[in-house]
Amino acid sequence: MKIKTLLPLLVLFATGIRSDDADAQTSRKKIRLSLSSTTVTLLPTFAAYDKGFFRDEGFDVELIQMPATLASTALMTGDLDYNGAATGVISAAVQGRPMKCLVFTVSRPLMFLVSRKDIREPRDLKGKKVAGSTPGASATLFGTTSVRAEALEAGIGACFLHFGFDMTVAAVIDAFEPEIAAARERSLDFKSALQERLARRGALVEYATVAELGPAHARTFEVVARVAGEEVGRGSGPTKKDAEQAAAAAALEAATR
Repeated sequence: MKIKTLLPLLVLFATGIRSDDADAQTSRKKIRLSLSSTTVTLLPTFAAYDKGFFRDEGFDVELIQMPATLASTALMTGDLDYNGAATGVISAAVQGRPMKCLVFTVSRPLMFLVSRKDIREPRDLKGKKVAGSTPGASATLFGTTSVRAEALEAGIGACFLHFGFDMTVAAVIDAFEPEIAAARERSLDFKSALQERLARRGALVEYATVAELGPAHARTFEVVARVAGEEVGRGSGPTKKDAEQAAAAAALEAATR
C-alpha cells in the first residue's frame, strides 16, 4: 500500500523537475557559436561550455565547428551569432566588413614563426621564403606586416648610413606626412600604449583611485598604476579616466628612462 502511494509522488516529483528544467532552457537565449578547431587557444570557450557558465548566464549555446573563413561568411548572412575564431573576424574587419572583436581570452596572439637553426633574427629571412598557414588568416596577416615593418626599418637604417641623418629625416617626414598629421590630431591613449608594452612580457596593469580632493563640483582624482602589486606610475585629473591616463603616461615615461 505504501509503495503504491509513493510511486505517483515520485513520478510527479520527477515530472516537476523536468518541467522546470525545460522552462529554464526555453527562457535561455539561443546562441549559435562557431569554433574553427579544438586547439588549446579555444580551451576557455570549451571549459565555459562544459562547466555550464553559459547556462548560468542565461544562454543556450550551440557550438558549431567550421573553418574560420566560412564562419565569417555565415556570420555576415546571419546563420551564426558569433564566430569564436579571431582569424576570420580580424581578416574580415581588415577588409572593411562590419565586424568587431568583443573579447580576447589570451593576452597576446598564440602564434609562432618556426625556422631552421641558422635563422636567428628577422633580418636572416632576407631572400628566404616564408609560408603562412592559410591565405588571409591572422597568422599570415601578422607575419606579412611584421616582415614589412622589419624591411622598412632596415631600409631607413641603410639610408641613414649612406646619406646621413639630415637627408634621411627629411625623406622619412615627407613619406609619412599623412600618418604624422593623423597621429597629431588623435589624442594619445597612454593606457593602451602601456598595456601593449606590458603585454609583450605577459604583464597586466591595474589602476586604483587613492585620493579624491576638492569640492564635488571641482573634484580632483589621484590614481596609481600598479603592475604585479608594484606602483609604476601616479597621476591626477578632473575625472578618474583622466587620472588613469596621467598615471599611465607617468609609467611609460619611467619605463623609458
